[in-house]
Amino acid sequence: MIASLDSRLTAPQRSRLVESLFPSGVAAAELRGRADPALLYTEEQDACQGFRDKRLREFAAGRECARYALAQLGYAPRALPRMRDGRVAWPQTATGSISHTARFCAAVATESRRFASLGLDIEHLGDISAELWPQLFRREEIEQLRGLPPAARDAFATVLFCAKEAFYKCQFPLTKRWLDFTDVAVSAQWGADDGGRFSIRLHGVPQAVPGRFYGGFRIMPGFALAGATVFAA
Repeated sequence: MIASLDSRLTAPQRSRLVESLFPSGVAAAELRGRADPALLYTEEQDACQGFRDKRLREFAAGRECARYALAQLGYAPRALPRMRDGRVAWPQTATGSISHTARFCAAVATESRRFASLGLDIEHLGDISAELWPQLFRREEIEQLRGLPPAARDAFATVLFCAKEAFYKCQFPLTKRWLDFTDVAVSAQWGADDGGRFSIRLHGVPQAVPGRFYGGFRIMPGFALAGATVFAA
């Protein structure tokens, strides 16, 4: 058993903020703070050999959030091992996604008969500097960023990156396709409450993902969040 690293531990709770990124029927949990690595199942610990303390805490937080989200759907606590390609081994009748940054982790889960795949991403605001734009964004996205007031560029760049990451996580279980950042263009439509919807366009790769697509994003103090959903056919 992996020993606990910190006595100031927190537990996951339902996250209506993260749920707002997805259609109805997706359960979400978040954990802000440190998780207890001692709660990892043996099958999960096998993937943690050699992890540094920070990575170990993040991994534990992700699994605890995923179990909490699944519990909202009626699933009993269970191990959620890491597959060879890095994905979570969700229950056969469920699917989900996990994302974490320092001190903020979240997970979503749903029944696979309703939604074919989910993708969740959380990023620190301001981490996507202008020097990174040519590596991450297409020309039309960069032009859109440059057309914004300087104070808004960092936040919107983080939203675009976050939306791409959420889409990648969502599409990979369905297509097994590795994508470059510039294979995808994001179009964001702002709504109320510092968030909105986003759509995607693929360039140079097959356009279709099986099922209808839904994308949502939010900005909160210090973070951007994005969620991607493919409905079951």
